[in-house]
Amino acid sequence: MGENDTTPVAALQELAVKGGFRKPYYELMSQSIGSDTDTSRFQCLVTAAGIKASGSGWSKQTSKNQAAQRVLMKMGIEVPYETPATFFFKMASRASEEALKREKSKYL
Repeated sequence: MGENDTTPVAALQELAVKGGFRKPYYELMSQSIGSDTDTSRFQCLVTAAGIKASGSGWSKQTSKNQAAQRVLMKMGIEVPYETPATFFFKMASRASEEALKREKSKYL
């Protein structure tokens, strides 16, 4: 999704393999399942190369990626990543902007 398709989870896994340290260990700390995804929350803790970080989100995948991204940031590594919800929101906003420009051009 977006410009960079590498997720923080994949980047951290690859770094572990190349760096010769144990693969990251993910632990689901808490989950609150609501009637829809808007009310569901997950919290994950990841440990990699002796560094721990937590992440939270509306899905297990999102919480794992946020936790992995935080470990990478503590290591000084930046992996651009946007959640699926952010990606779709941006796409919808761009489509709305383009439609607005088309409408404006009709009157100019």
